[in-house]
Amino acid sequence: MFFREIRGQYYGLGSLLCDKGTDLFPENLTFTDDFFEVIDQLNIRPLIQCKFIGDEYRCSAVFTPIILDEGVCYTFNMMNRDEIFKENVVHFSNYHKNENKSEWHIDRGYSKDSTLNAYPLRALLSGADNSIQVTFMHFQSDTDYICVEDVLGYSVLLHSPDTIPQLKKQYFQVPFDTVVIAAVQPIMMTTSEQVKKYDPFDRECYFADERWLKFFKIYTPGNCRLECITNYTLKQCGCVNFYMPRDNSTVICGNGNWNCMKNAERKLKLIQLKNHLSYTDEEEDDIDLADYCDCMPLCTELSYSIEQSQTEWKWNEQLVADRMVEDNKLQKEVFHFSKLSVFFKLDQFLTSQRNELYGPTDFLANFGGLLGLFTGFSLLSLMEIIYFLTLRIFCNRRQYRVWAGNVDKN
Repeated sequence: MFFREIRGQYYGLGSLLCDKGTDLFPENLTFTDDFFEVIDQLNIRPLIQCKFIGDEYRCSAVFTPIILDEGVCYTFNMMNRDEIFKENVVHFSNYHKNENKSEWHIDRGYSKDSTLNAYPLRALLSGADNSIQVTFMHFQSDTDYICVEDVLGYSVLLHSPDTIPQLKKQYFQVPFDTVVIAAVQPIMMTTSEQVKKYDPFDRECYFADERWLKFFKIYTPGNCRLECITNYTLKQCGCVNFYMPRDNSTVICGNGNWNCMKNAERKLKLIQLKNHLSYTDEEEDDIDLADYCDCMPLCTELSYSIEQSQTEWKWNEQLVADRMVEDNKLQKEVFHFSKLSVFFKLDQFLTSQRNELYGPTDFLANFGGLLGLFTGFSLLSLMEIIYFLTLRIFCNRRQYRVWAGNVDKN
């Protein structure tokens, strides 16, 4: 009976990782840090081979474990947690932690004295031979069909090094027993110095160091949205979800609060939509529009366009051909292997820039041109007006004793 109770608590803690099935296990309104101990004890290490620009690395040396909305994930080239989060944020163990100090900033790029090996690591050339290549291995016995809704495999997303991503928002799939090739094209938006002097609400963007956040040192729209849903969930439920940033005084919501967290997320989406449309509904007074977070884009924004292709991977036959295993020793009923290759498509890419539509010089030029077009007015006409109103009158008074009219010669 004791072991059954312990196992029930174990599954109850783990049920928060699924979007369904939370009612199958004992419900608790809040969880302690034992939740993270359970996640850590799962000890699933799917990365078995990692290559970058042709060189092989230990996966644990280049991939950092982090906790996202889908559970434990692994990230490449992400900044250390001390550079992203503020000191008041609670962390568990070594998640979100690496020993590399960043030499990169979204507004300024890499520092002038940075070397080719500066962190975050740079793909110095484009093409598939300069890719990052990852091989995954999965035991079929580790598959939990309660949590699976779509294709069996791995979810992958690309994000900037200073952003905590949300995997449910945007990702592409790497199915089991499949090779996926992803060709990446960066999309970058910058902002001119002339626009920087305007108010953020006029230019409709923030610089990374311009807006204060409670949990993050660096402003990004993704960090802002995560903080926004965190604050709103805390207000509605008295706790936060396991992946949300928190301080020591905030508890983790248990599976008994699953419906409350989902309702808070749905309400916040309604708030965002209504504020975007400037729409109000008197029947929903319980939604305070003041809780809406206006997470405007970055003035220097980096995103990625991905072209992907995939094919079936006959890994068993390949391993046998390479004499790495004996024939039929690895069965697909027991193991699944997948491979992902990501590389830049081109050596160069075009950037866009926010500029003033009409600066002071543009305004004067357009104003003078329109005035000259419709009234025949020009700078020469202005000089003539000044001449007749000042110098001409002065000379007439001095020479002829009258300022205007005919001169009496008698």
